[in-house]
Amino acid sequence: MKTDYKKVNKKPNPFFSILINIVIPVLILLKLGKTFNLSPLLTLIIALLFPLIYGLYQFSSRKDTNFFSILGFISILLTGIIGIIQLPAGYIIIKETSIPLIIAFIIIVFEIANFSLVKRFFNEILYIKTINKAFKQKNKSFSKILKISAYLIALVFLISAILNYVLAKMIIKSPTGTQEFNQEIGKMLALSFPVIALPAVIMVILILVFLLIKIKKHTNLDFDAIFR
Repeated sequence: MKTDYKKVNKKPNPFFSILINIVIPVLILLKLGKTFNLSPLLTLIIALLFPLIYGLYQFSSRKDTNFFSILGFISILLTGIIGIIQLPAGYIIIKETSIPLIIAFIIIVFEIANFSLVKRFFNEILYIKTINKAFKQKNKSFSKILKISAYLIALVFLISAILNYVLAKMIIKSPTGTQEFNQEIGKMLALSFPVIALPAVIMVILILVFLLIKIKKHTNLDFDAIFR
């Protein structure tokens, strides 16, 4: 069976993304302000400039920027706005909880409307057209399996929302516009990777394994015909 190979844009290096979006901002928030006696506002602005500029660069250089990347960028921007105009710190907790809740809600709504965002996401990893053809030859439906996977992805974001709320509630105690608030934001960023992002990635990998098991069960496709 001929694979529908498709030219895709070069993906950003994940380690470089972690460095820019997490490691550098965390170091700035935890160390830079105290070391150079910077104001809390300036420290926060410098820390958030790295992921904001990187996000803008990705948007301008890649034509296939996805919905999840855009929401991630908005999340960083909202953190900056809350800190800069010194809204109550509780808004950070609301923001951290609401972003993954919004993603889960939109995934479910789009699935019900038969315009799957998750299918677009999986299409960057799998040869969906090739797999669909193979399923049809066996009189099976791959769309049903994708729909189940989409609802499982929505569940991952619901779990992330709960973890975000617990983490933010435990860490964010100080008022905005203070070095203590900046350090708490830094701690939350640092802990968000092992506590929230890593478990979410593991859950998504398990969903991919579920997909792979179903694909191998109902088709004779090899890995080169399944994965991009």
